This record gives sequence, structure tokens and C-alpha cells, in this order.
Amino acid sequence: MTTKDLLTISTDNRRRTYDRKFRARRTAAILVAAGLSATSLTACVRSGPSTEQQLCSSYRQLSTDMVSSHFSDNIVFDDAGSLAGLASRFPGNATVSSSASALQSIANSSSTSIGDLMQAAAPIAAICDQSTGLG
Repeated sequence: MTTKDLLTISTDNRRRTYDRKFRARRTAAILVAAGLSATSLTACVRSGPSTEQQLCSSYRQLSTDMVSSHFSDNIVFDDAGSLAGLASRFPGNATVSSSASALQSIANSSSTSIGDLMQAAAPIAAICDQSTGLG
């Protein structure tokens, strides 16, 4: 084997290594782009108006977590934030939309009381209790 043959083999190995790295980077870039597209699509879907079913489902989840967890748990505050987002996009009811800001304030706080939470969610409770026959 000559020196020229050794140089050719070495160059071929570098080219193969470069091609593998390039393919891996290209694949990663495609996956990132696909993930960003899916995230954007999900954000568009979430930004539309919320339905009564979504609102009441979120309200029931908050009610369940409020009773079954400690008030220092983040889950209650997360639920209040989710309900605030749905309430802010609920069409046709100004009182529900206005309760969104109170719920968001609770979600952003580090503490609250059951009374404050119930007062903030009262317009939503009125709708959800009527739809389930409890009101």
C-alpha cells in the first residue's frame, strides 16, 4: 500500500464521518422544526373560544383538587390558572370573562383562601351547576 492509498482512505473516512454528522444535524433540525410547528398549531387551537364543557370540566377539576389537596399545593394554583384561561375565552358571558382576572391573580399568588377562590369562581359555578342540574 502506498502513501497515496493511505491518504485516500483517511480522506474517505473523514468524509464518511462528516456525512454522518451532517445527517444527524439535519435530522435534528427537521425534528425541531416539526416540534415547533406542532407547538404553534396547538397554541392556535388553544387560543380559540372555550366551550361550556371545557369550562365546567376545568371548574370540576379545581373543585376536586381544592377539596382533596393541601392549599399549599401548586395544583390548586395551576387549576385556577387553567380555569382563568378558559374563562377569558368564554364567549357571551361578561361575568365569566371578568372572573378570569380574579382567578389569574389567585393563580399568580403564593397563597389564597377558599373564600377568595370560591368568590372568584362564582360566575363559573353558576353556569356549571345549572348545566349539571345542581343549581
